[in-house]
Amino acid sequence: MTENLADAPTRRPVLAIVAEPRADERRIAATPDTVARLVQRGFDVVVQLGAGIRAGFDDDAYRAAGASTSADAEELWRRAQIGRAHV
Repeated sequence: MTENLADAPTRRPVLAIVAEPRADERRIAATPDTVARLVQRGFDVVVQLGAGIRAGFDDDAYRAAGASTSADAEELWRRAQIGRAHV
């Protein structure tokens, strides 16, 4: 069955922020300040637990900015309409 978008509830786009896979990589795709701006603009942001640690941002900072967190990267990719691809 095809979903009728006119009848569907309004959904906020979900943006996933995952941890960098390389141990020597200290960058993160979004800082807590960036997350706060994205949330203000209507995104639901989900951050992988520990993703910002090497960049100096703990999970509480992301939650305070309005993100939710998840330990499961596969769950993040399933939930996200927008995510960062590793190239």
